[in-house]
Amino acid sequence: MLHFWWTRLQPLLFGQVARDKKWIAEHYDYEQDFYLLFLDRRARCYSQGIFSRHDESLEAAIERKLDFAVRSLRVQPGTRVLDIGGGWGAFTEYAGQRGLHVTSLTISAESQRFVQRTIDRQKLPCHVLLEHLYEHRAEPYDAIANLGVTEHLPDYRRTLACYHRLLKPGGRVYLDASACREKHDFSSFIHRYIYPGNPTPMCLADYIAEVERSPFELIELHNDRRSYELTARRWAERLDEAREEIVRRWGEPHYRKFRLYLWGTAHSFASNLMSAYRLVLERPARDENLCRWRS
Repeated sequence: MLHFWWTRLQPLLFGQVARDKKWIAEHYDYEQDFYLLFLDRRARCYSQGIFSRHDESLEAAIERKLDFAVRSLRVQPGTRVLDIGGGWGAFTEYAGQRGLHVTSLTISAESQRFVQRTIDRQKLPCHVLLEHLYEHRAEPYDAIANLGVTEHLPDYRRTLACYHRLLKPGGRVYLDASACREKHDFSSFIHRYIYPGNPTPMCLADYIAEVERSPFELIELHNDRRSYELTARRWAERLDEAREEIVRRWGEPHYRKFRLYLWGTAHSFASNLMSAYRLVLERPARDENLCRWRS
């Protein structure tokens, strides 16, 4: 209980951005090899794919999701796209290969190094910054992509205000996230052993309520609960297949905590304790209700 309340108090004392940088580093700054053992082999995407059938490969499902994200943004080669949460470069690589000029934000040094090597190796028209979304300043982008980072941005109003500031009129935002019916914290196990800090599953009702009071228009909404279940199940299976190497390199406790995390995640989606969504938002060419939103 003391750990829970200390976690809640830290953003108030030290600021959300400073705490996020510390907490995200604790999750992502392992050797990248660990995550590559269970993520999809092609894109290394750390969020749900889109499955067309239960026996489809993880790689095919992830590629379908990346294709959906790019098409939803309605962007052409040469346009500027902001990628929030670079991860292991899935969106940056996919979009960069198609001529999009991606700026990728990450607050993990290990992630930044990995994405930069990917950009350099393929000479992609992209770059990666070690920077929090709330700190980022730039000329407005043509589109914004957020693959699985909304859970780490629980202040929906502040996040939407950042999107508005960083997006051209007429531009679109693509995002996907795990979700629950009510806004609450992840389990104490997740907070203590997997994602330290204050990440929370998206509460769809609360998120849409904030969208409705903003200038943004909700263009598309898709339920991905079954797809996230299958994604987590594939991750868990691959983790189990790599058990010997994981135990040898990172130890038995590390393997066991991620095994509980991934199989537990798959169960939560299978039993409808959690869901997942894809959303597409659009900033109108004219923000006629902007004054009301800011008031």
